[in-house]
Amino acid sequence: MKNLIKITFTFCCLLFVLGNGIAQERTNKINKKINKGIAKLWPERNIVEVKLATDLTYELELFFEDNQVHKLIENGTAVGYLLLRRGYGCKIGGCNNSDADGATCSADGGTYEVFDYIVFFDNDLSVLKMNVVDYPGDYGYEICGKNWLKQFIGYQGKPLRYKSDIDGISGATISANSITSDIQNVHEYITKLIIAQKEELLTRSTAANNDGQK
Repeated sequence: MKNLIKITFTFCCLLFVLGNGIAQERTNKINKKINKGIAKLWPERNIVEVKLATDLTYELELFFEDNQVHKLIENGTAVGYLLLRRGYGCKIGGCNNSDADGATCSADGGTYEVFDYIVFFDNDLSVLKMNVVDYPGDYGYEICGKNWLKQFIGYQGKPLRYKSDIDGISGATISANSITSDIQNVHEYITKLIIAQKEELLTRSTAANNDGQK
């Protein structure tokens, strides 16, 4: 039943994004916050972003637009990963009236707001930092608080329960539930993405060696 709810939630959110033409863009505001995050995590180091393809097919399907998942590299060596993601939050009159687990595409019968957040991972895909970089809505913005987001630091993919593993926020039920649920899917996705790309590089390297020995 929980899997069905998650699938329904993801599908509904995808339809909302596609149907309403809402594009997630790396605006100057978002870029400044990303650069600030990199500077804090890797001070006085020359970190370069390298875009990773997100069009590979996995058992877990998530909707990603272009330019949202990057490997962070210094002098040719990976130091971590950056992911820009869109979440779904509260709208006037509905955030406290969602269902128990927050897996819903509406608030009190109305559509939800959207917000953008970034996640920094280390090479072992442990969360180093999360930051809500754009929250245009009037309700649920409490999830932007640094102290609340610190709860996700060190996250490595285990199941999370809202109001148990992650503190609840009065007045921000949908937004807080959304980001708690989404980070679990995102971690699973990026894990599969990195594994697939490493396997692809290994396959290419093996093929190149075999060709060289002929």
